[in-house]
Formats: sequence, C-alpha cells, structure tokens
Amino acid sequence: MMRTMKAAMAWIATVCLCGCAGTLPAPVHPIPVDPYAALIERAPLGVAPDEDMLALPPDADALLDRVLQNAHSPLQKVDAIGSLFGPSGELGLRYEPLATGTAAETLATRAGSCLSFTSLYIALARRAGLDARFREVVRSVQWDLLGDFVLMNRHIAAYGEIPQFGTYTMDFGIVESDEPTLGHVISDARARAQHFNNLGALALTNGDAAASVRYLTRALTIDPNLAYVWSNLGTAYMHLDDAERAEAALRHAAELVPYDVTPLNQLARLFEIDGKPDLAQTYLDRAGQARLRNPYVLFQRGLEARKNGEMDAAISYLRRAVQTQPDDIQFLIELGQTYRMAGRFDRAKATFLDANSRATTSDERRALYDAIGVKLDDEANAAIPET
Repeated sequence: MMRTMKAAMAWIATVCLCGCAGTLPAPVHPIPVDPYAALIERAPLGVAPDEDMLALPPDADALLDRVLQNAHSPLQKVDAIGSLFGPSGELGLRYEPLATGTAAETLATRAGSCLSFTSLYIALARRAGLDARFREVVRSVQWDLLGDFVLMNRHIAAYGEIPQFGTYTMDFGIVESDEPTLGHVISDARARAQHFNNLGALALTNGDAAASVRYLTRALTIDPNLAYVWSNLGTAYMHLDDAERAEAALRHAAELVPYDVTPLNQLARLFEIDGKPDLAQTYLDRAGQARLRNPYVLFQRGLEARKNGEMDAAISYLRRAVQTQPDDIQFLIELGQTYRMAGRFDRAKATFLDANSRATTSDERRALYDAIGVKLDDEANAAIPET
C-alpha cells in the first residue's frame, strides 16, 4: 500500500477546487502588458539563487555501492534503492510536509516532503543508471490549514520505465507496477520550479513575505506557466501591501488557468482590504459560479452520471472536461468508454484514437489498452479495434 507524501504550496484562499472563465473585471491598478517582464525580469526585490535539486554529495556513491552490491537487474536496483526510504528504511527518513530540500539536503537532514524524497530517489536512481522521472498525481489533492494559510498539497512520486518489465512508481519506497490513478510525468524544470514555490510558501507562512517573493520569482524564471506560483506571488505581494503588483500577478494567474478559483478569491480579498466591497463581491460571485467549469469536477460528475445510467449527461460532462484538459488521458479513456456504453461506437473509436495519439508513457498506454482490450505485450502491433 502506498504511503502518501505531499508537497506544500501555500496561500490565503477559500478552500475550493473550482475555477472560472471569461473576461475579468477592469483592473483597478495599472496592469503591465507583460507581467513576466515587469514582475520577474525586473524583480523589484531580487531573485533567490538557483540550485540543483538533484545534486548529490560525494558520499552518496559509497551509499549506492553498498546498497546495490547484490542488485544486478534494473528491477533489483529499483527495489534496493527504494529500501532506503519509508519509515522502516535504512535512511530513517521523516515525512514533514513543509520540509523542502534538495536531494543533498534531504540526505543530510533525513527529513522532507514528497518532493524532497522524490528528488533524492531520482538522483540516486539516475546515478545507478535507471530511468527515473517526476510524476505528479494531479487528482490527489488535499487541503490543510496552517495558521492563516490554506495549503494545497499535490502528490509527487517517481516514475520510471524498465525494458522488458514495464513501469514502476516509487512512492515512499514501495514499488507499484499497476496503479489505479494516472498522473502526469513532469520535467525536471517544472519540479525545480515547484521546489522554489514550496520554499516561497514556507517563507510566507513564516512571516517573511520578501523572501517569499524572491523564491517565487525564481520559480517563475524556471517555469513561467505555473498559475499557482503566480497566485502565490500575488498573495506574497498582498502581505507586503503592494496592491498594484498583487493585482497584476493574480490577474495573470487567472488568465493562465481560467478555471482556477484561487486567484479569483485572492482578488476578492485584495479589494475587500482595499475598501471596494462591490468589486470584491464580483470576484466572489465569479468564483462561486466557477465550479462547473473545473475539468476535475466535471470528470467526477460525468462518472457519477454514468453510474446512474444517465449516459447523455455523462457524455456532456466528460466532453467538457476533455475540452478544458485535452491531454488528460484518463478523461479521454472514460469518455471513450462512455460512448461505447451508450452504443456510439464511431465516437468511441475516435476518442480512443485521440487518446492513443496523446499517450506519452507506458502507464498511459497500459490504461488505454486495458480499456479497449489490447494486451500491453501487443503494444508494438496494437491498433484500436472496431468496437
């Protein structure tokens, strides 16, 4: 059974998983045409130094040599390195959701979040010649309250592919070759951006908003497309009483991901503090109407409708989820399944073909082939069958 580990990202926000779309109300403060140039390239408070989150100390080689002395196959190496982790692992690692560190720091302190543990595992696995990548389980989200802050925790694990074996997911030192929940493999750069985001969130919860801005700015130099980092940056500027930059960052976050409710709630709070209750209520109303636009909410409602035999409603919900999040293979698979259950076989085949063209990992291909009844061993010759 997998142990859950989560990476912390913090902001003051209403706890909600919904989103919004459409044109935002007119800005109150002057909004830069290019928020990245204004807030990141010309960062008024500077930017935190970059760091290699996968760098290992010299003594890591001795640790690996000892652990791998009886491990010869790739799968044995996966298991051997995984045995270092977990509550009974040799390293004696302690899970601390706000302990954000590089691989080297995690090895030294023996404490970290899921992102910290995953960075350490990936660094060791790659040093041993294994395929190891970051994998975000996007629907494994939890919310926690820490003082005045709401923390949204996303689950991170390590993912790899082994020739003639398949795939593995390393989560707290346990190998899971067949997972019920799909995730997205993300780049090292995106994981590093999340690392600095977490440092920024931690600084904000500790009352150092200026340091938070510097960490979040660094995160956005690495990956400027992460809406939640822009939202956190806006929140940090709110704590510095910089309403102009706060509004610019929050509006940009809302434009990047129109269904994300967090920046809308933050804008409502900003204008409530600024003495503009009507505008604050406008943003609250927008957030309240947004729930049905969130693709993950639509996805769940689609599954519920299908379970209740409401096939037209299920198809409608799932199609809207796919339109918002077209690269989520699970959405496409379930939409294809629903078309097939409704007897719309041509639409089912077209949807499965779309999923097949978007699949990038063995996990995604396995899920698709399971849905259409093709064995993974037949992948090289697989074709979407007539349904």
